[in-house]
Formats: sequence, structure tokens, C-alpha cells
Amino acid sequence: MRKLISQTLNLGSSMKELQLGDLFKIEEKNKKELAENLHDHLGQSLAMIRMTLKKIQGNAVFCGFDNDINYAISLTEKCIKYSRNMVADLSPIILHQLGIIPALKNLIENYQTRHRIKIKFSYEQDYNLNEDQKINLYRSINELLVNIIKHTKASEVSIDLHLSNEILLITVKDNGHSISQNQIFGFGLMSIRERINLLRGSFEIQPVEKGTLAVIKLPIDCGSKNEKKYQDCNS
Repeated sequence: MRKLISQTLNLGSSMKELQLGDLFKIEEKNKKELAENLHDHLGQSLAMIRMTLKKIQGNAVFCGFDNDINYAISLTEKCIKYSRNMVADLSPIILHQLGIIPALKNLIENYQTRHRIKIKFSYEQDYNLNEDQKINLYRSINELLVNIIKHTKASEVSIDLHLSNEILLITVKDNGHSISQNQIFGFGLMSIRERINLLRGSFEIQPVEKGTLAVIKLPIDCGSKNEKKYQDCNS
């Protein structure tokens, strides 16, 4: 009877993981399709508008509309930049084509430019991650940065990736206000926990003396059959 109950609980847990994994994949698929539509339609339309405005820019001065045209060009260029950032946020092409390290570098550069925050990034190599590991780790680190910007008022962040015994250790630390108990169980951080659990990893976040420390342990090439590595990641 106990064996049957145990098997039933394990089956329920596996079904939950499968459903969550499917939901995350559907979410990424929808984001990718939306990003492609924005790039192919909105992005190209804005580029054509800018090109047309620049064609009439020279003659606008004779009609007294030069200030209006210059303003329209400036506004269009802002829209183009915003749409490009939106496309990159929805589906980071760099991640799929070049890997996790170039994608994180680009993400960090964008955060430093947009939010005027200093981010130190250290790593050893471009790690051999499968597609699920890449996208879920990228989304998790992005969510941590969003949380830092929204809640901590930090001026500096450090992101460190270190591989040891086929376990990728990711630490994200900031020097802002320490995280509260309510924030630990917020939706964003819970989604990180679910993503990392699906990868047989672990996620912890806690306040430290100056700021907040988040730690992700992610097994590389760790399948559900490898029980030892599964235990290592959740120890």
C-alpha cells in the first residue's frame, strides 16, 4: 500500500513537472512568434516611415515644417529603438544563435544602459547547455535583475558563473535593500524556482549584510535518471 501511494505521489509530481514544462515551452513559442511579427511588420514599417521622412526633410524647411519633420524623425527613431528592445526581450536571438554567455553580456549591457546600474559579470567559458537550460537560466537571471531594479535600489550587482563537478553554480548579489520575506514568495521569484526545479536544479535567495544573494545550482547534462546529480543539486 505504501509503495502504491509513493508511486502515485511520484506520478503526480512528474505530471506537474510535465505540465509546467509544457507551459513554459508554449510561452516561449508565443513570445518568439510575437517577436517575429513585431520585427517583420512593425519594425519594417517604422523603418519605411523614417526613410520617407528623411526624403522630405530637406524640402520641409521651405514649407516651414522642418521642426515638425525633425520631431517626427526623432520620435520614429525612438519607436524603432523601443521595438528592437521589445523584440530582444521577447525572444533573444543571440541566446539561440550564440549561446548563454553572449546573451547574458547583451542583457547586462542593456540593463546598464537603461537603468544606470553597474553590473560585474564573471564566468569561465561558454557552457554547454541544452535549449531548455539556456532559455530557463536566461529568463531566471533576467527576472532576478528585474527584481533588483524594482525593489532594492542597488547601485551594483555581481553575476558569477562557476562550473564544478558538472554543476553550474550561478550567484547574483546586489548591494541594495535586503529582500523581505514577502518578496521571497513573490510571483517572479516563484517562477524562477519552478523553472530551475524543472531542470533538476535548486534556487535559493536570502538577505545578506549588504543586499541580497541569489544562488542557482544547475546540473549540466543531468537527466532524471541520474539520481546522484539530482541529489547534489538539491543538497
